[in-house]
Amino acid sequence: MTVAKDGNDLSNNVIKIEDARELRELGLQILPIVDVALSAKSERFFHNADSRRLAFYTAFVDYSRSPTRKQFRQMTRALTRIDRILAGVAAFASPDYGEGVALRAWFSVHVAPFVKFWSEMLADVEAGESPTFTMTREIFDGWGLPTSGHSPPTAA
Repeated sequence: MTVAKDGNDLSNNVIKIEDARELRELGLQILPIVDVALSAKSERFFHNADSRRLAFYTAFVDYSRSPTRKQFRQMTRALTRIDRILAGVAAFASPDYGEGVALRAWFSVHVAPFVKFWSEMLADVEAGESPTFTMTREIFDGWGLPTSGHSPPTAA
């Protein structure tokens, strides 16, 4: 049995080598595997990000049906609200170091590319371009991105 300084048993705290390699390729830290509940603040980050994502897609659909300046501003505001959540996550200082690192890692892999992609799309529209991309039903179910002529976004 391997025991940490705080007395916790670490013998079940392992990660598969394939998973570790994949995490390293993504530039993410390899964290110990723990099974803990998230703090209420972390849960709010997830909840707020998801509700803002839904607000963005609602604004996107509204703009697609009626492309007015007002609808465009609604999309831009919705995306800005998601970006503010990213800033909040980046500044989050959890008493549990692992929770903070895991939260920032998840948001940098899922939410940051979403904000980057849509920011580029909206900037193109603002510049008078007509970007094209393929939307699928699955994209609306999570943080997935449509395919486009843009290079794949990376975490900011």
